[in-house]
Amino acid sequence: MCSLVVLGGALPACAAKLPPDGTPPQERFQWASDKYDNGKYGDAAKGFLDFVGREPLSPLADSALFMLADAYLKDGDALRAATEFTRFAQTRPNSPLADDAQLGACQAYWELSPSLPRDQEYTVQAIEECTRMLQFFPDSPRRAEAVALVQEARAKMAAKQYKVGKFYFDQGFYESANIYFESAVEDYPNAPVIPDILYTLWRIRALDAQRSPGESVGGRRGMLGGTYDAPHVGHLIVAQAVLEQLALDRLLLIPAGDPPHRAATLPTEVRLDLVSQAFGGDPRFEVSRIEVDRAGPSFTVDTLRWIRRTMAPEDLFCVIGVDQLRLIDTWSRYEEIPEIARLAVMARDGETALAPDVPVRFENVAVTRVDVSGSEIRDRLREGRSIRYFVPERIREQVEVAWARVENTARESEEA
Repeated sequence: MCSLVVLGGALPACAAKLPPDGTPPQERFQWASDKYDNGKYGDAAKGFLDFVGREPLSPLADSALFMLADAYLKDGDALRAATEFTRFAQTRPNSPLADDAQLGACQAYWELSPSLPRDQEYTVQAIEECTRMLQFFPDSPRRAEAVALVQEARAKMAAKQYKVGKFYFDQGFYESANIYFESAVEDYPNAPVIPDILYTLWRIRALDAQRSPGESVGGRRGMLGGTYDAPHVGHLIVAQAVLEQLALDRLLLIPAGDPPHRAATLPTEVRLDLVSQAFGGDPRFEVSRIEVDRAGPSFTVDTLRWIRRTMAPEDLFCVIGVDQLRLIDTWSRYEEIPEIARLAVMARDGETALAPDVPVRFENVAVTRVDVSGSEIRDRLREGRSIRYFVPERIREQVEVAWARVENTARESEEA
C-alpha cells in the first residue's frame, strides 16, 4: 500500500512494488506480463527490466526485452523505446521477434517525428530503420507496414523540402529555391508534393529566361550570421554598411538554428520570419534557413562550405564583429575559414579590430555604432517598456506578441 500526503490536486498513482527476491522466474515474468496486459506500461517496463537483469539467459529473455521496448512505446517514452528496439534487432538478429523489433524502432522514431517545419532528424531515422527492416527481413509478414510507413515519412520529407524551397521562392531567391526543389525531386520522386515542386521549378526556369544576359548568378556575396533575438534597427544599419563597403551583390542573413554559444529566447521560426520582414523584401538581402534546418549546433565553417558549394560565388565574405574575432580560436575548425571565404571584421566607431593570437587574416569594415542590442530589447519587453524605434516599425507588434507568448509559456511551465 502506498501512503502519500497530497496538498491540492489529484492523488498520484502509486508505482507497483516488484515481486520480492526469491520469486520464481516464470512468476516474475508473468507479473510484468499482467501489468502489460492491463495497460500499466510503466510498471510492466520496470518488471521486464527487473526480469532480464536477473535472468539474462532465460528462454523468456527475448520476449521480456521485446515487451520492455513495447511497454516504453505504449507508455509514451518513444526515444527509450527506439533505443531498446534497435538494440534488440542488432543483438538478436536470429530471434523470431527481430523483424518486429526492427519495425518497432521505425515506429518509435516516427512517433518522435515533429510537425513541419521543424527539423526532421527523427523522420530520417524512421526511414532508415524501416529500410533496414525491409532489407534484412524481406519475408516478414509485417513488411507492408514498413513499406507504408516509409512512404509516409518520405512524403513528409518531400513536403519539408517544398516548404523551405517555397519560402525562398516567395522571397525571390530562386537559386536557393531551386536547390531544395531539385533535391526533393531526386530524393523523393514519388511523393504527393512532387507535381507542385515541378510546377514551381518550371516557373523558376521561366523567370530565369527573362534574366538580363549580363546578370551575374555568382557575384560577390557576404554572410552575416547571428541569433537575431530579436531583429533591431542596428541589424539593418550594419547590414547596409557591410553591403556597401564590401561592394556585395547580395548579403546572406543567417539566423542561427541552435547557437553553440548562446541559446535564443524567441522560437526559431519566429526569428526567421521577423528577420525576413525586417528587411522588407529588399532583394540585396537574402534570409537563409540553412542553419535553422540543419540538425545540431550551427557552426560557421559548415555554413560557409554550403554557400560555396551551392551558390558558387566569385567572392565570399564571412562578416563578423570585433568580439567574435577575439573569440575565433574557440570556434569549431576556425582555421579552415580562410580556405573558403575572406574574413571581414566590423569595427564600430572607436573600436579597433586587433588580430587574435591565431594566424587568421582579415580586413576591416567600418560601421556606425548603434547602441541597440537584442538583450536591451528583451529587457525592455520584460519590464513592460516600449521598443518603438528600437526595432523596425513593421515588425514591432509581432516582436511584442512573440515575447508575450514566450513569457506565457514560461509562466505556465513554472505553475505546472
